[in-house]
Amino acid sequence: MTKKQLDNKKFFVTGGAGFIGSEFIIQILEKYKTKVLNLDKISPQSSPIFLEGLKNYKLVQGDLIDSELVKSSLSSFQPDFIIHFAAESHVDRSISSPRDFVDSNIIGTFNLLDSLRALIDEGILSEEIRLLNVSTDEVYGSLSLKDKPFTENSQYDPSSVYSASKVSSDMLVNSFLRTYGLRCQTTHCSNNYGPRQFPEKLIPFSLYSFLSNLPVSIYGDGTNIRDWIFVKDHVLCLIAIMENDFIPGHFNIGSSQEMSNNEIVESIK
Repeated sequence: MTKKQLDNKKFFVTGGAGFIGSEFIIQILEKYKTKVLNLDKISPQSSPIFLEGLKNYKLVQGDLIDSELVKSSLSSFQPDFIIHFAAESHVDRSISSPRDFVDSNIIGTFNLLDSLRALIDEGILSEEIRLLNVSTDEVYGSLSLKDKPFTENSQYDPSSVYSASKVSSDMLVNSFLRTYGLRCQTTHCSNNYGPRQFPEKLIPFSLYSFLSNLPVSIYGDGTNIRDWIFVKDHVLCLIAIMENDFIPGHFNIGSSQEMSNNEIVESIK
């Protein structure tokens, strides 16, 4: 597939009112002649206002837990691509409300995959439809300073309910690829930052706190090191994957911009 061939394709996006999903929708509509249907339950972390008024964009407010809504939305829209962003994503909330993460990240992903499988079997959707599952590098666990960076061959080693639920989601996607032949791909990205990010995350939280003359909290001693990628660059990588011919499997996305939490907060200060 070439860049020009993305024109006139239709994109079914889950969780498109979220931080990364909204950036994807804005970019894909700017770059290509296309249509986007966004299925989003609109949580407190969503920012649907930034997508209002976009041409060739439609929001369907609903939850992936509603399997009938998922199937009917896919059937009526007839997409060429499914981009799966929808997920509960904050480690702290996964500790206090683990069931929300199981429902959204595991059951929701299953409903999406099973609806896709059924609609292909019924001849309603083409076998050529592609699904891109946007996951996280947290499925790999943590590294020490002497460890080599993660690769696509690294073993999963989740350490929270959040990362465990994303591992489960990823394995469901892989099983539908291998068992039913669905054209699925998964990406694992490092920590994103940028516009429209909900202020529970380190960078926007620190920005808000400093601007409001409030104290900034840092986990532990602040020496944890993370790789940081600007959300616009992450989305460019996602689009590049779709611009190319389908290759099954999963892909790691990062920027090699590693900083400790202390360094991040000091830079913002």
